[in-house]
Amino acid sequence: MSLIARNRFFSWRFVALYSALAVLALSIAGGELVLRAQEKESTSQQETQTVAYAARLRSVLERELNAVLGYHSGLKAYLTVRNQHVQTQELMAILSEIYRDTKFVRNFAVAKGFTISYVYPVAGNEKAIGVSFQQLPNQMPLVRKLARTGQPILTGPFELVQGGMGMPYRLPIMVRGHYWGMLTAVIDSEALFAYIHGQLVDERFEYAIVGRDGQGINGDAIWGDATLLKHNGVYLQTVPVPGGYWAVGVRYKKHAQENQALRWQIRGAALVLGLLLSSVLYLLVRNRIQFAEQAMYDSLTQLPSRRLFEDRVGLAFLRQRRQGPQPCAILFLDLDDFKSINDQYSHKAGDAVLATVAARARRTVRPHDTVSRWGGDEFIVLLENIDGPALQALVERLREAIQQPISYHGHSLQVGLSIGQALYPSQGQTLDELLQAADQHMYANKTERKATP
Repeated sequence: MSLIARNRFFSWRFVALYSALAVLALSIAGGELVLRAQEKESTSQQETQTVAYAARLRSVLERELNAVLGYHSGLKAYLTVRNQHVQTQELMAILSEIYRDTKFVRNFAVAKGFTISYVYPVAGNEKAIGVSFQQLPNQMPLVRKLARTGQPILTGPFELVQGGMGMPYRLPIMVRGHYWGMLTAVIDSEALFAYIHGQLVDERFEYAIVGRDGQGINGDAIWGDATLLKHNGVYLQTVPVPGGYWAVGVRYKKHAQENQALRWQIRGAALVLGLLLSSVLYLLVRNRIQFAEQAMYDSLTQLPSRRLFEDRVGLAFLRQRRQGPQPCAILFLDLDDFKSINDQYSHKAGDAVLATVAARARRTVRPHDTVSRWGGDEFIVLLENIDGPALQALVERLREAIQQPISYHGHSLQVGLSIGQALYPSQGQTLDELLQAADQHMYANKTERKATP
């Protein structure tokens, strides 16, 4: 393959390859856009589901807390009225009735001043009877606040004096505007939150509750891992409780393996589609360019075809008219004795001769000149901006180069060359007129050569 043919080959190959790579890149980019859109849609759905789950969690929390905390108003009224005449048997009977109807109360306690005087049930809570809050430095500040403000407080959860974890709900008993004592319902926090969690079982979500002693977002953990609230993607909300509020954080659990698998599925589909489209485009572009090459260049000699030669002639004539006197010449070349080579050595030998002649003619003319195969063993040459002496010198160089022997499979083949020439615009205004003039001169040259011994 000649250098020019190789250059054209690599040229269309790169065009087809770059086009295919562009389609592949667009397909991959499209896959990434689809992936981002899918992830955005998935994130939006997760956010909506997380908000709904958080609302449900808050609703269950408030319902169960209200159910537990709502039993004590009657008992508080009793203690307020009978503060000086509390009868132990009567009080324990009332506590027994209320205790039987409650679900998550571990025990009740009544304190006169800051000392626990009554506990129900007594069994398992004996250590709490007679305990003074002044002996409990971790609890006394909140008890003093309760006595000062007269507002109930939900504290804990923390380790109880009698053992185990509890969450005391303390109601102050105020008599004529002064603190008399308090009623405490110790909530079994572990049982309460285990029940709430059981109502909300959903493997897609995780949550945590913070705000011990009503301290909200800055409080210690009440349920779950408090560090969850520091993560990204956590939906936060508050739940008011007596004496403050709790902070609840809910997060959608991202299934990393499932998400990763989905990503690779989308990317793999985009890659396969891209490879398919790019392969089809590569073949299509390659075939179209090859067809175009076949239309513009002779497949045997790799010289410009008639169509391309006519285009170049038209441009040359246009430049000559615009830029002034720049004579153009058309050479018509015809190989002598070419038929005998085909007959004696085969058509492959004839093809080798044509390819060699084409290469020699291309090397002999100037870089900006055009050599074309006109058909069979005929060639045509466009010479731009050339005068008479230069034209004759070039004709002689062509004749000398082409008539050199050609080696083919151990044989020395040789052809003669008849050349006809015509000048533009003196010998023709169009390509057809120039070809006709050059053809006549070529036959005259051929006749003259045959007559010369």
